[in-house]
Amino acid sequence: MSNDEAHRARAVRPVSIVASGTDSLLDSLPVASGRARTRQLLKAKGVRVLRLSFDAGQVLGDRIESAAMLVQTLRGRVTLSVAGEDIDMPAGAIVHLERELPHSFAAVEASHLMITLLGPRLARPRATSHAPELSHPMLAVGSNGRRSVAGGEHAAQSEWAARNLVLAASGANAVALDAITRRHGELLGQLAARTARLLDLLAAETAADSARHDLVAWAHEALLPQLELEAEVLYPLVPFRTRALVATLRQQLDGVIAAVERLATQHGSVAFDVAASAVALRVSVGRHLTVEAEHLLPTLAAAAGEPLALLWRRMDESIAVPLGA
Repeated sequence: MSNDEAHRARAVRPVSIVASGTDSLLDSLPVASGRARTRQLLKAKGVRVLRLSFDAGQVLGDRIESAAMLVQTLRGRVTLSVAGEDIDMPAGAIVHLERELPHSFAAVEASHLMITLLGPRLARPRATSHAPELSHPMLAVGSNGRRSVAGGEHAAQSEWAARNLVLAASGANAVALDAITRRHGELLGQLAARTARLLDLLAAETAADSARHDLVAWAHEALLPQLELEAEVLYPLVPFRTRALVATLRQQLDGVIAAVERLATQHGSVAFDVAASAVALRVSVGRHLTVEAEHLLPTLAAAAGEPLALLWRRMDESIAVPLGA
């Protein structure tokens, strides 16, 4: 057997350990004060497993799934509202829902749910873009909010990593994943706010150069250091069989850097060109963080070797510039 064949053989795993026990399952998404949260634990052919956690009184509404689902209360008590009926679900309750049924959850007390989605529609995992639909009078640019990873980008990525995205097998890894995704959310929120302010000023034909300068300065002080630190700490630990993923991420990071530099040189440029560059930066960052969230982090969380929690601690200690406004 050649080396390539051996790598492929090791890459395809018929078994994925979603949780090693009740404690690890609950620890994969702790209850957060005043929040309702969701996390995907597994995405494989024909099945997805989601974890939900709720603080008491929190509501997660207006959900519609394209596949049939089993809802199980792991701990606590929730009310499932579906088809005009309120269903009480204490710990241990399991309910089956057909596909395309609007439903919502309300936590009677701090609670944990597990949802299992089943069906052939789940056979091909899709990536969800972190860059929401962009629409502005200055520049109408749209995205349907759901993007597949570009064709061929991960052709060499292992079958295991592509189809079995187990996000966390331990409480420590779950906390690290929360911290990393929360920091990514802060970055995206700051980027969205600065981009919107710049587009508003451009649309109003008001002097917008200070907003452009503010966006560029923030990108150099907070955005790029964070992304470059992740590249330095995380990328070298990607298993050999998924090195194509690293090539994609580095190419995307180069694109983000180029977008920042392009915006930095546009003093006095036509307003439309400045707006186009700002939106291009936001979209490129969203795509990059999507690939990190849906491919890089699951791969590292499941790979043998240095725990993701330890990697996060190393990154957190290296952050010198706060992410604030």
